[in-house]
Amino acid sequence: ISSRFSQDAAYQQHERGELDAAGSFAALRGCLGLDLSDEEFLEGWNDLYLGPCDGIEPLLRNRLHE
Repeated sequence: ISSRFSQDAAYQQHERGELDAAGSFAALRGCLGLDLSDEEFLEGWNDLYLGPCDGIEPLLRNRLHE
């Protein structure tokens, strides 16, 4: 799967908020050759995040107080 993934135009549009999640998932289905529902994509994507990255909490606190 990783060899078929790229930060293509659809990826960039999604990152800029120009393409919604459904559009992004549709593009991913095409480039990755997967037959997953939007719900399955979302579940898999959310499973990638297991918790905050080490050291991020102090950085976020500092940004809130700037």
